[in-house]
Amino acid sequence: MTTAGLYGIMLAKLSVKLKRLQNTAARVVTKSSYDARSHLLCQQLHWDDLQTRRTKHIATMMYKVHNRVCPDMFTKCFQATNYGLRSASHNNYFIPCPK
Repeated sequence: MTTAGLYGIMLAKLSVKLKRLQNTAARVVTKSSYDARSHLLCQQLHWDDLQTRRTKHIATMMYKVHNRVCPDMFTKCFQATNYGLRSASHNNYFIPCPK
């Protein structure tokens, strides 16, 4: 198994644990019983699920990288594609391979 595969498995297990913790916290905050639907409780509290929070965080970070309002160590991690193609105006970023 590759390192990426192991990392994906570990990340999936941690995601399940975090989701369970969020569900329990929603029940405690709303003083609901255990049989209450946690999805509805999270909606009532206006809490995003883990995947949505990750997506928002990545979008915010890439906005900062694009506008260079983050530390240089982050902007150096990404390179914009600029091959003179029509898609070059979209500022597609990639992580360069290690040397």
